[in-house]
Amino acid sequence: MTVSASPVNASDFLNQKAADIKSWYESGTQPIEGLNVRKMPARVEPLDFIPKQGKTKNKARFKLIVSKNFKLWSMDIEISFFCQPWLSNDGIANPPGLLFSVIDDEENARAIEYLPTVFDYEEESMDASEWFSFWIQKILKRPSIKIVFAYKQLLSSELDD
Repeated sequence: MTVSASPVNASDFLNQKAADIKSWYESGTQPIEGLNVRKMPARVEPLDFIPKQGKTKNKARFKLIVSKNFKLWSMDIEISFFCQPWLSNDGIANPPGLLFSVIDDEENARAIEYLPTVFDYEEESMDASEWFSFWIQKILKRPSIKIVFAYKQLLSSELDD
């Protein structure tokens, strides 16, 4: 796992965290248990880290598994690392941050929400899995998370034989 150097700004910090997450994914990851989505028990299973190529961003994909009414539902989610400030299509300047998207049946990313990051000494001391879990917990508490349920897929049912 990569050891973070002391970053000087949000861009450097986010670039380092993307590298840390990539190393963590490559080293083999464990599910993150004990989460909640809208009062439903959930867990996250890391899937793939997609390194940036050209203008594309570093991306970390994971499976969100939610238990509801004796059924397990699954949604694939992607985090895109926007390490530099950027302009939206509306001309709005955005600071470095993380774009959370749900992946649809055709492998297209559907935006959930963009969360800006700031350099934070508390986050600097977190290892890759702690930092990843920190941001997963942040998005799971946001009202926008309800978007993912339009893309849920049934994994299993406790009522199945």
